[in-house]
Amino acid sequence: MRLLFMRIIDGKKTSRKFSLTANSGVQEMMTCSRFCVGEVYHQPRSGFSSYPFLLYNADWLRTHKSPSPLLTLLQCLQSSQSVFLSLLITCVKTVLMESVTESRDRYNLRRALTLLERDLSILEDKGYYTLDQTLLKRYRVQIEPLSFRGNDSLAPKYFGPFIPQGLPEPTQEVGDYDFGNLYRTFEPEFGTLSIFHVAKAARPHIKCIMHNDLDADDSHLLYGEVLTVVRIILGQLKQKAFVNDMVAPVLLFSLNRRRPRVIEAYYDGEKLVMRHTKPYDFTTLDKAEFKTFAQWFLGDPIGDTSKRAVRA
Repeated sequence: MRLLFMRIIDGKKTSRKFSLTANSGVQEMMTCSRFCVGEVYHQPRSGFSSYPFLLYNADWLRTHKSPSPLLTLLQCLQSSQSVFLSLLITCVKTVLMESVTESRDRYNLRRALTLLERDLSILEDKGYYTLDQTLLKRYRVQIEPLSFRGNDSLAPKYFGPFIPQGLPEPTQEVGDYDFGNLYRTFEPEFGTLSIFHVAKAARPHIKCIMHNDLDADDSHLLYGEVLTVVRIILGQLKQKAFVNDMVAPVLLFSLNRRRPRVIEAYYDGEKLVMRHTKPYDFTTLDKAEFKTFAQWFLGDPIGDTSKRAVRA
C-alpha cells in the first residue's frame, strides 16, 4: 500500500499531461472497446509515464483480494482536487465492476513484453537508433525475410496480400498530393502516421504506417521500428476483446526515406519476430513497386492467434 500511495503522490507531477493524453481514453481502456495504443512517437521517456502507471495499477487491482481499503484511501485523497486522482478512482471502480479472466500463460506473455518494452526504452538514453545483430540477439528480437512471391518459408504468417485480377496501374498523380501536417517529427525523426484495425475488433491484427528518417539494411532494425511494434502489441493485448488471443500481429509499413519496407511482426512467447521485405525503391516511381506495396496494404488478416500459435 505504501508503494502505491507514493506513486500516487508522485503522479501529481504529471497530472496535467495525463489529463490531456488519457482523459478520453480511460473508460474505453477499461471496457476495452477501442483503446488508443498509446504514444508511439519518439520523445523523452517522461512522456510515457502516464499510461504504464495506470495500467500497472489496474493489473494490481485485478489480483488484490480486498480492494475496499484502497478505494477508501483514494476517496480521502480526492480532496486534493487532482485530475489524476479522479481518473484513477474511475479506473478502480471500473476494474472492480468489469473484471475478466486472463490465463496465466497470457499474463506471463504480457509481462515479458512489458519488460522488453522497458529494456528497449533504455536504448534511447544510450543513443542506439539502429540495432545490429548483437543488440537484437540480446533483446531476443529475430529478423527473418518476408515475401509473398517466395516459397512457404518466406510467405507472411498473419497478413495475406491482396492479389486481385487486373489490379489497376498507378497513375502519374501518385505522391503528387500536398496534404501537409500528417505527422510530427522528433530527433532522430520517426513517428506513427496511421494505425488501422480490423472492423469491430474481430481480429487482433494491426496495420501501421510509420516514418523514419534513417536507413537500415537487411541485417539491421531501427529502434523506432522495434519500439513501435512492441507498444502496439502490448496495447492490443491489454484489451478485453482479445483476452483469448495470445498473438497480436502487426504489419508495419516503415517509410525509411524513399526506400520503405514492410515488416510483419509478432511475439511468439519467447522472442519478438520481425520479418521484413527487401526495401522498395520508390526513387524512380516504379509502378511495379507501388503495386506490390499496395497489395500488402490491402491484404486481409490471416493465421491462428490463439494459444496454439504460441510456443510452449
